[in-house]
Amino acid sequence: VTLLGACRMHSDMARAERIAEYMFHNVDLENPTPYVILANMYTTAGMPENATLVKRKMKDRDFNFVPNQNVL
Repeated sequence: VTLLGACRMHSDMARAERIAEYMFHNVDLENPTPYVILANMYTTAGMPENATLVKRKMKDRDFNFVPNQNVL
């Protein structure tokens, strides 16, 4: 999650996507934080369609997305 946060800080979307995808499948599968960070990054970058896709993935995994909730 630290690397994903660093990507957010430096607006490195390409690296964030790779790290998040890895985390979605390999690291702490019960942790919704990577989903929230990536969805927020997409929203900030003006990519609402991508944010919606990430939120849909969260819903498919039974995570709840609460807008404007700070998880860090």
